[in-house]
Amino acid sequence: MAATRCQLRWALRLTAFAVFLLLFYVRQFLIDNLWPAKPAPEECLCGGENFCFKGVDDDGRIVFGKKFPCTEENLRNLKKLSLLQEDIDSTEEFQHLIGHGWQPTIITYGTEKTFGYLKKMAMNTAKYYPAGRIIVYDFGFTEAQKKEMRWWCNCYTANFTLSEWPESLQQMGERAYQFVLVDAMDKFDSIIYADPTTRFKVENAGVSISLIDYLFKIKFSFLPTSVPLTMTTQTVASITHRGMYEYFPIPYQATQMTAMSGKSMFLIDSKYTREMMKWWYLCSTTPECLAPQNSTDECKEMTDNPSKNTKCHHHAESFWNVYEIAHLFGEQKAAVRYGYAPRWSELTPALIERADNVRAALLRKLTIDRVEYRYDTKEDELHLPCMGERPWFGWFLEGKQYETD
Repeated sequence: MAATRCQLRWALRLTAFAVFLLLFYVRQFLIDNLWPAKPAPEECLCGGENFCFKGVDDDGRIVFGKKFPCTEENLRNLKKLSLLQEDIDSTEEFQHLIGHGWQPTIITYGTEKTFGYLKKMAMNTAKYYPAGRIIVYDFGFTEAQKKEMRWWCNCYTANFTLSEWPESLQQMGERAYQFVLVDAMDKFDSIIYADPTTRFKVENAGVSISLIDYLFKIKFSFLPTSVPLTMTTQTVASITHRGMYEYFPIPYQATQMTAMSGKSMFLIDSKYTREMMKWWYLCSTTPECLAPQNSTDECKEMTDNPSKNTKCHHHAESFWNVYEIAHLFGEQKAAVRYGYAPRWSELTPALIERADNVRAALLRKLTIDRVEYRYDTKEDELHLPCMGERPWFGWFLEGKQYETD
């Protein structure tokens, strides 16, 4: 009888504990998914649209950043790009297409000066991804260069008229080239953005198991639908001017995470991506955000102490990193959903370090070595069937189809 009572007591305790855990997780689910998010204050609205980014301060409280310029031009362009809030809310999610013969479009840009790098990128892409289509945004090719590009493998040019966009963007020069992502995501459901110096490498004769695993994590929402693909050796704090934090408030502790490179990115059309494109449009057309006063990307002595890098700023790359941190540690606390960190009541250096290490381990599987963007003289010897004479490895490529414009 005593044994039975003891077993009953333990059963009741375990049941009570299980109910407590269930109620705790139900409460967290309601907080994360169903409870209303903090609305933007009235002074942040512009034609009914929120023009103040919702971030988080050092104490974990939701705060709104500095308001972006409220102009008819900005509202008109956001509408043209389908980046108004009603467009974002009604966006179809495309990550479910992963694994069904789906092929993202490779997006890049080029100028007369970068033509040599771009040509070798096209060769590299045709070698590893013969079915990959490359869209090159023209920022100043010569007529001879345009004529030559017609014979490149699966390569097409797209015109981008800067004069159609805010004058502030035109004044940014090369710092605003990644603005083409806004236009590209308005035309394609999935893209890989690659700087002209990017070179692709794959494992197992063209099949990267790590890449497949990475894409399926995106497919089932274990990773965001738009992510940089490679890491740098600096922290976010060391490459970001404090002027950008006025528009995108994030916890100082989180800026100690390793910065991602903005030279190669993977994007799928989704609510998350369109929301990001909205803020990218507003930031890239606002000089005080993308290129704060006195900022420079010529950072000769990089340190992890932001007080010693007061002028250092990597423009677009800084934006992608700041936005990701706001997503991971802001109101949504996406770092928990992605398995980067446990639930927290306070952001601590240990928690940030853990999240950084988990993310780094995932990306290092994808890119075993840190990616180096450098000119390889051996690339001068590389030719492909649609780009000239038959190469020495042509026997391996026999039967593959290469389209030309």
